[in-house]
Amino acid sequence: MLKTDVVIVTARGRHEWMCEELTRMGLNAVVLDVGDALGAWAPEDWEGPFGVFKSERISETQMAVLERNAELKNVNEGFVLWPKTGPLELKGPLSSYQFKKSGMDPVAKDYIGASENTYYQMELEKERSHLLNQDYKKIWLAHLAHTFASPIDKNFPESVKSGHGLPLFAPYVLRKPDKHSHVESKKQLEALGHFYHPVKSIKSFLSAGKKLEAIECETRDTESASLKTRKFEANYFIWLLSRQETEFLAQQWSKELFSEPTAEPLWTWTRYRFNFKACRLLDTAPEAFFIIHDMYLSWTHENFMGMVRASKNAWDVWVKIAFHRRQDKSYLQSLSLLIESRLKDRISDLQISHVEYPQNFVHDGLAPSPFVVYDEKSFTNLKQTRHSNFLFGGVESQGQMDWTGFFERQNQILRDVITDVMREREKSESKLASHNEELR
Repeated sequence: MLKTDVVIVTARGRHEWMCEELTRMGLNAVVLDVGDALGAWAPEDWEGPFGVFKSERISETQMAVLERNAELKNVNEGFVLWPKTGPLELKGPLSSYQFKKSGMDPVAKDYIGASENTYYQMELEKERSHLLNQDYKKIWLAHLAHTFASPIDKNFPESVKSGHGLPLFAPYVLRKPDKHSHVESKKQLEALGHFYHPVKSIKSFLSAGKKLEAIECETRDTESASLKTRKFEANYFIWLLSRQETEFLAQQWSKELFSEPTAEPLWTWTRYRFNFKACRLLDTAPEAFFIIHDMYLSWTHENFMGMVRASKNAWDVWVKIAFHRRQDKSYLQSLSLLIESRLKDRISDLQISHVEYPQNFVHDGLAPSPFVVYDEKSFTNLKQTRHSNFLFGGVESQGQMDWTGFFERQNQILRDVITDVMREREKSESKLASHNEELR
């Protein structure tokens, strides 16, 4: 049995920044990567529809990790929306003019761009109170900042009453990860003194009272591809998988780890790829933009579509669909026709040459996407765990599902770990001091 300070169960590079921080803290880690066991998702599906907002809420070291095994592409126009009233670019030379023309309340911009520094919290609450008393058509952008990447389904005004939305006015970049990035990840982890193991399956969890003691896994050797069952013992276990991914991998163990049963989400983000014939408007369009058909309707299906350029004439189209119908082929085919109709409403000369359906339409044996949305009642208890040293970092523990929310949750986990480590060290030092005093 291998004993270490921390075991991290992860997929798709979610662990990389945390491992660097653990090294700075003087702690060793074993990384158990279950990415392959979750199925053959494309790198675009790992990344999700949200992009990266380069605000003060993401540190330089976190940005460095995001750049390491992926291409980062700046969107010069920033986060771009295209409601019926016309394009709204949140950065660039036209942004101020377009924002003013949109009729949006200027306080909405101040509120979305507010610092998280506690010095500004009083001002933030004043702005929040002001927005809640305005007409929705003047402040809908604040609602979007709160709900775009939220794992909780909320309508206005409940969406704005608490929490902190995404910094939509920050510089905006797209991240395109390399599907072979796990090879480099292994080298980087070993250089930091950690150990990396691809996992085929999780066999069991060993616990004593309220503490988890070990995880037993079937691991795959990265060079010979041979399988071996191993037990990994640690002081802390960090779980960077969603509840849905956990249920997919080891349904029988989900009850062992969490206090409440896994709830079914309402929505999940999914990705189509549309290939177009040459189109002048798309040739000059930003690298990513979001089309809003009717801001008063639910921002799901073809009413809210994320367009991300994949190549010269191919675009990924992200939509939020009903979770329970994510594998319903007739539903997905019907939705593709509605998406096509909406696109042609906006771009009259658009011609579609080919449509690629979501990965779960094409491939069997895929875990659910981690980018899911729950009703508020179901969401409340999903992060409650059974073990004091089991730290949950899946999307159900985050305020937002983008990298901002992901890193904020990891920061909180690391603070909990270092606080506990310091407490245990103080206890050990106190016992040693008492023992030395007795010897005198």
